[in-house]
Amino acid sequence: MSELICRSAEVGHQRIYERASVNRSTEYIEISAPVRADQAAELSALCLTIYPQHYQHLWYDNGVWYQEHTYNTDQLRKEIAEADVQFYYACVDGKPVGYMKMKLNSDLANEPGGLQVERLYFLNEFTGLGLGTLLMNYAHATALRYGRNYTWLHVMDSNVNAIAFYEKHGYKSVGETHLTYSQMKPHYRRMLQMKRAITDELGTINHQCV
Repeated sequence: MSELICRSAEVGHQRIYERASVNRSTEYIEISAPVRADQAAELSALCLTIYPQHYQHLWYDNGVWYQEHTYNTDQLRKEIAEADVQFYYACVDGKPVGYMKMKLNSDLANEPGGLQVERLYFLNEFTGLGLGTLLMNYAHATALRYGRNYTWLHVMDSNVNAIAFYEKHGYKSVGETHLTYSQMKPHYRRMLQMKRAITDELGTINHQCV
């Protein structure tokens, strides 16, 4: 099994890791600095490439309406400009291949102190490289740095692989909600709310990349 090895100390918001594999050339995996408003068009292009790879089957129109409303450049520019929102690229050899959106002050009902991981997506061909773990750990470290009490997210109850991944990273189901998009097939609308309590594990978070 290949492994992620810490290659350098943190530089700004970046943490860089080296992935060594017998069957692949060495790859450098990193989290970008926060995505800027002037990068909204680039982010939009990435989102519009990733989303149909994973989710077009959820929709009667293959997700065309949702993508046009959610991932257009103007909408993403507005979201990037929000004070409590941060986007980060996951990069392989300097190329953005995925992204994470966090809301730094987003709470579950009657439970203050939350940080929400609202989106966590990757191009199909770059799954299995440890990028998900890298970004989840970064979200946890960010919550710790900002004094939040927990991180949380939504996941479709039909996405068993994602649920298993989040459970592996300490998340537990604490509730559910239902999407109301008329364009979405009804049996995909149920969402689980999953939560992970914040503990002081920053040293582990920085270096345990598996």
